[in-house]
Amino acid sequence: MNYRVVFNNIGKLMMVEGIVMLFPLLTALIYREWSYALAFLVSIGVSFIAGALMSLIRFGTREIRAMDG
Repeated sequence: MNYRVVFNNIGKLMMVEGIVMLFPLLTALIYREWSYALAFLVSIGVSFIAGALMSLIRFGTREIRAMDG
């Protein structure tokens, strides 16, 4: 199993998830739900940083096999 390719792809997905969570954060800020806004900020930060670290893993081949799925 090619763990580097798997971690790289999951890292990119986690970064996209962090970006998409900006919309609920904006909604929480508009409605002045500060506790929810803080929870979204922490979640965005954790998912984006973890995703960035995982996507930094370099890999030799970009080939994804059935076993990697």
